[in-house]
Amino acid sequence: LRTAILSEHPNTPPTTIQWEFSDYEPWHVTIANGSSHAAKGRSKSADVTIRCKYEDWVDVFANRVDARRLMATGRLRPSGSPRKLLQTARLLA
Repeated sequence: LRTAILSEHPNTPPTTIQWEFSDYEPWHVTIANGSSHAAKGRSKSADVTIRCKYEDWVDVFANRVDARRLMATGRLRPSGSPRKLLQTARLLA
């Protein structure tokens, strides 16, 4: 994930995306000025938090399922700054 984001969006404003999985430990990625850092655990200052099952996120990332469908059914729940949510959607597309 970290590598995919960097290759597509090298000049992204600082953003921290956190994943809170119901069936796996949390992770976060911080992207800033063409570099990024991924780490296990929760971030102290996440801009966007995505709550879902780990398996569901893998399916979204592998393009096996549409994230909008999971959001409509409540299986994927993003939260955070509306501007950062839109920015994150572009980063992860």
